[in-house]
Amino acid sequence: MDSFDEIACRIKPDPYNAMILLAERSSQTNRSKALDILHQIEVEPISYEILRSECPTIFLIYLPVDDLPEAVLKLTEKGFTKMKAIHPKFQGR
Repeated sequence: MDSFDEIACRIKPDPYNAMILLAERSSQTNRSKALDILHQIEVEPISYEILRSECPTIFLIYLPVDDLPEAVLKLTEKGFTKMKAIHPKFQGR
């Protein structure tokens, strides 16, 4: 079973899009809630994928680079604390 940190270490930055890796904290915080939060601040994810479906669920959201700071701030404010933001500008560093 892969832990969040193991998965985070294997993520390769997308060359064009920002990415946020999230783990569910509880049944109250899930990907639907995360996507709703982003929609409320007018951040439209490009796509998302589930990397681990058993609890805690781990999923990866792709979004426009300019939206990354606000998305991370708002998700943190709403209770998502297990996350990693990945910016394409810093790939390979």
